[in-house]
Parts: sequence; C-alpha cells; structure tokens
Amino acid sequence: MSSEAELLDYDNAFSTQVGIFRNQVGVDTALSSLLSFRGNIGAAYLVTDRGVSASAIGGVNLNTPVGSTALDWIGDAILTYKFMKTATLSVIASQSVGPTVVGSLLKRDTVSASVNYLINSRENLTFSASGNRQITTTTTDYVSASATYAYNPIRDVSLQFTYRYQHRFASTGTTIFDPLTGTPTVSGTGPADSHSVLFVATHNFLVLPHGN
Repeated sequence: MSSEAELLDYDNAFSTQVGIFRNQVGVDTALSSLLSFRGNIGAAYLVTDRGVSASAIGGVNLNTPVGSTALDWIGDAILTYKFMKTATLSVIASQSVGPTVVGSLLKRDTVSASVNYLINSRENLTFSASGNRQITTTTTDYVSASATYAYNPIRDVSLQFTYRYQHRFASTGTTIFDPLTGTPTVSGTGPADSHSVLFVATHNFLVLPHGN
C-alpha cells in the first residue's frame, strides 16, 4: 500500500494551485519458477484551487478563478516470463496522472513489451516496443521501438548504446493550452517521426571515510 501527495503552484494570473493525491495497493507474486507478476492499482484525486477554467478537460477560460476536483484510477502491472535460460520477456501496462515538464496535467495509458537476451556475462541485448495514449486537452497516440546493446568491459564500468524510433499520430482536439493552468499541452497536433541514438557510459565507485 502506498500514498503520496504532489502539490503544484503555477505562476499564472490566478496563482493556480493543484494537488494530486495518489493511493494504491499492490501485489507481488511468483506464479511459477519462470513466471512472475507485480501490480498496483488505486486512484488519483485532483484538487484545483483558483483554476482558470471550470473544466479539467476543456471549456472557456473565466475572468474569475474557480475550484474543481477530479477522480480517476491509476495503476501498473508487469508480467515477466523467462522463456529461455538467457532470455526474458516483460509485458507492462499502466495508467498514470500527473504534470508534464511544463506543468500541464496529463493522463497517460501505456502498453509495452521487451525482450532481454543475455549474450554472455558481459553483454546483453534488449528489444522493446510500446504504445501510449496521452490525454490532455488533445488526445495523442504514440508508438515506439528501440534496441539496446549493453557491454561491461571491466568491473564497475558499463556501456550502453540505444537506437529508438517513435511515431506520433495526429492529435484529436484543437485546444493546446491546459484549461486549468493555462500552460501549453502539446508542441503540435500533426503526425511526426523521430529517430534517436543514445550512448551512456557508467562508472560505479565506492568512497569510504578516511581511516576505513
């Protein structure tokens, strides 16, 4: 069981405040020696004070601040299956509610699957595919696929190379500003593609106090 509170303050005309209160219960179980399941489910309760609109999902901005509340379910589940000695399949589904990096409120539904293959004690490959729907004042669907190669050349050093492709479908809806806070929700409403390459080098080390 978990509970958390997230409080947001906005520097807009009404100094809007939003509280997001999340409560979840979960289970973690091994269904067999090869199959395991972990899941959480609960609710997110949003409380808005001095909002710029009466509706969290649209509506005309008002000249006076208003308060509102909204309730939705949240959760996540992961099923892991080791179908070979050196390969593991993971399937994940989730729904979340929270702010974007610019503060607009977002609901995200995600389904993803990944296969991790252990080449040897130093190398492994991971292939992933996912789809997600992001709901603000517009609804936008995304699909993506990625491949990651990880290598440990020496102890405490790891290298990762990732290629990722993502496609954004055209959004439905025309309002691109969060009606509660006035912040932008999307950078565009048309379809788009992206390709990215990521390299990560990690060196782990332990610092001990003097005399140890």
